[in-house]
Amino acid sequence: VGLTNDLTVTPQSDVAICESKSTQLQVVSNALQYDWTPASGLSAVNISNPVASPRTTTQYIVSLTLGRCVSSDTVLVTVNPAPIPNAGADIFICYGQSATLNGSGGTVYRWSPATYLNDATLPNAVSTPDRNIYYVLSVLSDANGCAALVTDTVVIDVTP
Repeated sequence: VGLTNDLTVTPQSDVAICESKSTQLQVVSNALQYDWTPASGLSAVNISNPVASPRTTTQYIVSLTLGRCVSSDTVLVTVNPAPIPNAGADIFICYGQSATLNGSGGTVYRWSPATYLNDATLPNAVSTPDRNIYYVLSVLSDANGCAALVTDTVVIDVTP
């Protein structure tokens, strides 16, 4: 009776993640042994499906072994940087005037508090405050679907 060591491998597609996030790598194979390199950012190196949490874009190589048969595959994990919100410069207005906020750094925004704003989700929301107010800008998403890890603030100074 002859034994066959037909090693089968279904590779994983390259993936993109956001800064400070992770992804589960998955190679489908009948291999008995797995060896992922580099080990940096991986939850384990000797399983078929480690969790990858690299700090920078990393190409992982997995060596698969079944008996004397050896194969390898690569998976590129691209790390997209988190967006950096910019709430713009502080604004000085006279009582009764409006001010247009100048948020940037993403595609989906939230100003907090929403007090005096025409729409707290617009980067250029209009505020008509009757007193000084601080606004905090959060970027909930950018073109890569990544959220900011920090916020930025702006003050509207109302002169009576």
